[in-house]
Amino acid sequence: MGVPIMNEAIGAYHHIATSQELLNIERARSKARHDEAQAILNAERRGERRGEYSKSLEIAKKMLDLSMPVNYIVEITGLSLDEVEGLKD
Repeated sequence: MGVPIMNEAIGAYHHIATSQELLNIERARSKARHDEAQAILNAERRGERRGEYSKSLEIAKKMLDLSMPVNYIVEITGLSLDEVEGLKD
């Protein structure tokens, strides 16, 4: 190309595209985006588990109100014996 400004722009692009410092910065940005996405996914999973646990507690309380045997409640809800016993108070 005979246009000096274009040659200068192409040269600057090649310099940027092959700059180790800029490649390292882009890798760090990419890793940060990945880490953020993973943190969000983990938070969603924790929230789902908390919701499931809360629902199990609610069901266990209702079962206790119906005078169902504790061993049935443990089996059905997946809660521990201590957790179910603690709901009696």
